[in-house]
Amino acid sequence: MPLNPQTEYDNLVNTMEATGFAKASKMFGMPCLKNEKGKAFAGYFKGEVTFKLPPDIVQAWLKQKDAKLFDPGMGRPMKEWLVLSVDYAKQWPELAKEALEYVTRTAK
Repeated sequence: MPLNPQTEYDNLVNTMEATGFAKASKMFGMPCLKNEKGKAFAGYFKGEVTFKLPPDIVQAWLKQKDAKLFDPGMGRPMKEWLVLSVDYAKQWPELAKEALEYVTRTAK
């Protein structure tokens, strides 16, 4: 049975909120996860999940089938934002934790 992207994202939100360091929110109308300071580190866009990650991790993931940079529709992909389909849902929690750490570490 194929995985449902919305259900898997909802599971991710529950997992991350349970850490006490993340909360569900919105960014430009897109459902997302933010850290304690309100900085987005993951989001749900058109049935896929986006993660803000260090450039080296993004580049490594871009070698995977269907992995791509996040383009919110402006024609300019965002270099720190990786997009992964539900095919990678098992990796989403680990990536969300890495993204949370990255955004928290680099927040100004």
